[in-house]
Amino acid sequence: MFMRARDLCVATSCSLGLILAACGVVGDDDDDTDRSDTEASNAVLEVQHPIEPPNLFPYVPHGGKWHIYNAILTRIIEIDDAGELYSPILESWDISGDAKTITLGLRPDVEWTDGTPMTSADVIMSLTNILDGNLYPYLGTVIGEVVGQAEFNDGKAQEIAGLSARDERTIVVELESPSPGWLRKLATVFDAFVLPAHILSNIEGDQLEEHDYFENFPVTSGPYRFVEWVPGQHIELERNDQWYLGEVGFERVFFKFMAADAAEAQLEAGEVQFIMEPSAADVERIGSLEGIEVASTPQSAIIAWYLRPNDPLLDKRVRQAMVYAIDREAICRDILNGYCTVPTANIPSNIPNWAMPTTDVLEYAFDPARARELLKEAEWDPNTELTLLAWEAPDSELAAVLTVAQDQLADVGINWTIEYLDVPTFNERVEQEPQSFDGLIEGFAEDADVDPDFVTNRLSCDTHFPSGANYGHYCNAELDELLAAGRTEPNEEIRAEIYQDAFRLTNSEVPAILLYQEEMVVAYDARLTGVVAGQRYGSIFSGIGEWRWEE
Repeated sequence: MFMRARDLCVATSCSLGLILAACGVVGDDDDDTDRSDTEASNAVLEVQHPIEPPNLFPYVPHGGKWHIYNAILTRIIEIDDAGELYSPILESWDISGDAKTITLGLRPDVEWTDGTPMTSADVIMSLTNILDGNLYPYLGTVIGEVVGQAEFNDGKAQEIAGLSARDERTIVVELESPSPGWLRKLATVFDAFVLPAHILSNIEGDQLEEHDYFENFPVTSGPYRFVEWVPGQHIELERNDQWYLGEVGFERVFFKFMAADAAEAQLEAGEVQFIMEPSAADVERIGSLEGIEVASTPQSAIIAWYLRPNDPLLDKRVRQAMVYAIDREAICRDILNGYCTVPTANIPSNIPNWAMPTTDVLEYAFDPARARELLKEAEWDPNTELTLLAWEAPDSELAAVLTVAQDQLADVGINWTIEYLDVPTFNERVEQEPQSFDGLIEGFAEDADVDPDFVTNRLSCDTHFPSGANYGHYCNAELDELLAAGRTEPNEEIRAEIYQDAFRLTNSEVPAILLYQEEMVVAYDARLTGVVAGQRYGSIFSGIGEWRWEE
């Protein structure tokens, strides 16, 4: 299968700790659940789930959980592929002129499945959880800056002072400094689901994971209710007949754990009705089959080759030479069948147009001759040996990509050894032995289409992994100053100039090689309506309550 944003997921959109989104093990395709043909065709929806999560506790991030949450819980606010905010539970949201106060207004008709109204207390408890640095360390570097958050995390306060309820349906968030993009960033946090305060508010953060609520989810707010989890096979859900947004399309939904090849076969046989990320080589064939539709859209992340600031790579001319040496367009065309876009200037191709610099920018088209020139200028020693860490299997499409890149780099005199590790070993190595390797493969600029501030967590001196998502440990004081100014600047024109300067700097500095922006591809039964491919992996099932058979 191809290298996915879900495979590289780390925290907010996909970003939260190294490769935590891909820690699951796909199940056996021999799911012996007793379902009649009539049920399967009329009342039951069966979908592929490519990665089985280790548990369903929301604050230990894992991309395999988001799909289930989208069906049984509700996020505070979301963002669509057009960049517009929307919310299933809010009737209003407002940002003050100084970008320091955010006011959220709950709909009056939102209820939990036990009939309890959803209130400000539920939202404040849930926001507190995701801002709790002891419970969820990563998110403070993404949507932090709430008044009193530091005191709460240091144990000096029992509550976050900047989170308050004006009344039962109005929540106020006070920020330490202006943050025009704060609410948009919250909309990309796939774990920002609202949990029931009337069940969980008295549980201490360090005891929350052990609460039996997260075993069977007895009270939820989404279109479906949790039924059971059969390890290695599926998670079963049933219709929530009290859903406040209307009638749900299916009586039952089965998320079946299976890899791409098994999912493709079951889709063709009519045994599942929706699959994610089929093999790039199979997409055209699957799309040509009668009764099957294929949809795709650019993902919200870039697949990147992070470069560590070790001695061999300190000269930026060496880093620039690496970008010139790799034929990224050929990789996208020949290995990924064109289901990707190459950021030629090595600037994230998913950032808003207003943040993209158009002058004084290097274009890194494939040019091995230029790579050799730069290496000669830098007095590069061709006997240098470098190590790249990757966690995908050696026979994956990512491995095919890396093998081509490895050969092309060797052709100009840069020799890399690729180590393929299992996920736990990969995470441990990156955290505990950062000097033992020179590069690693990870996602970059997830959700930068929403706001360019999302690159801060990948490049800031203060966000080195594991406290943040700067896996390459890149540090540049000038860039930090620009990113900090861009985060807090309320004037749109000035903010655009700041980010354009920031990306000019990264264009020259090359903290990472941006290989390609992949497309999210889904395939499904043509009778199924309401399906979208979705830029953000964690949002594919956010509208599952409206999926139904075409009438």
